[in-house]
Amino acid sequence: MDYQAGIVPQEPANLPAFLLAELQRLQEVLSGQQSFMWLRELHVEPKKPRNGMAVYADGTDWNPGSGRGLYHRRDNAWVFIA
Repeated sequence: MDYQAGIVPQEPANLPAFLLAELQRLQEVLSGQQSFMWLRELHVEPKKPRNGMAVYADGTDWNPGSGRGLYHRRDNAWVFIA
């Protein structure tokens, strides 16, 4: 489930109820479990790569070594997974 911010009410009196509803929606999204992980396709290397990162490279604008696909960072290098 993705979180999309609601439209902030114009009336200040409606802000408390709006904020409570937004916080509840955020809690649901952050605590929910999913059976998948979705990685956005990257066109450039992350600015601060760290060991343990997982990324999906486009293979054209940014090719970590084996073209388009899933990579993880190990020993300060990108390792192709699939």
